[in-house]
Amino acid sequence: MLPEAGAFGRIREYPGSFLALGKIDPYMAAETPEKERISANMEIRLVTQAEAQPAAAVIAAAFNRPMRVDELLRCVELQPDGCFIALLDDRVVGTVEAVDFGSFAYLGLMTVDPARRRLGIGRALMERVLGWLDGRGTPAVLLDATPMGYPLYASLGFQDRDEARTFQAPEPGCLVAPEDGKVQVQALTPGDLDEVLAFDAEAFGAERGVLWRSYLRDHPGRAFFTRGAGGQVNGCLMARPRSLGPWTASDPEAARALLRAALELEYESPPTVVVPGVNVDGGGMLESCGFTLQRSIRHMQRGGPAHRRREWVYGQASYALG
Repeated sequence: MLPEAGAFGRIREYPGSFLALGKIDPYMAAETPEKERISANMEIRLVTQAEAQPAAAVIAAAFNRPMRVDELLRCVELQPDGCFIALLDDRVVGTVEAVDFGSFAYLGLMTVDPARRRLGIGRALMERVLGWLDGRGTPAVLLDATPMGYPLYASLGFQDRDEARTFQAPEPGCLVAPEDGKVQVQALTPGDLDEVLAFDAEAFGAERGVLWRSYLRDHPGRAFFTRGAGGQVNGCLMARPRSLGPWTASDPEAARALLRAALELEYESPPTVVVPGVNVDGGGMLESCGFTLQRSIRHMQRGGPAHRRREWVYGQASYALG
């Protein structure tokens, strides 16, 4: 259940912030009457059901792409106490979310209404969500940074770790399926789920059964896995209607077999895949099938260490969920 409005009070200043520490914030312009008005009147709190749609509209405007409200609601389902909005004059002007997986959290959907940028809203949102994570004792925070957000994240202690590259499939009929190898692909059933989750946790760096179960509920019949010569799980993939991922594999042949199975399904639009930069084989595999690189952004980390096998990740769940 989503929280009721007013779960948090109005925000003026944050412990550990540049303002509280008496430092100059390199990301923010000098104080102006408009910034002072926003600082005095802005409210940051958990998103409610009534605000999910306007929050999704802000995300769509900030990223300049369509944003389905169910993408935001999935984050709320996974971490209802980690999805925040900024309101000004009772209107949503910013968003941020984080899902705490235990050994690290993944932060995303950090957006500000384009008409309200450079007024301190983004920093206020980041300080609220990072303060919440610090209060939980979360040892590390990961995110994928757009060029616009990168200076803010760097000023808050995030450091470069890798890239996140988005590939998109061509129009239907233009894909070239990988060659049929010897790896047997199986449909994921409830009886196999525990083994698959254990393998996926080794690749991702944390157990994310709640996320997988959410996808399996909403997209039945679109998940696959493979086993190695010894019978152990060595790959898994969720083929959602508009994207591929989570997709992890310890063997390129297993990854290729999973991709072949996924490309036999129908999609609402040419699917996208977010591939870690360290997984060079993943990008090459997609390009050989007709996918094209659309963008590459920085993968950043604060705190740590976060023990992961990122080279086994062929497709992230999303920028927001890792």
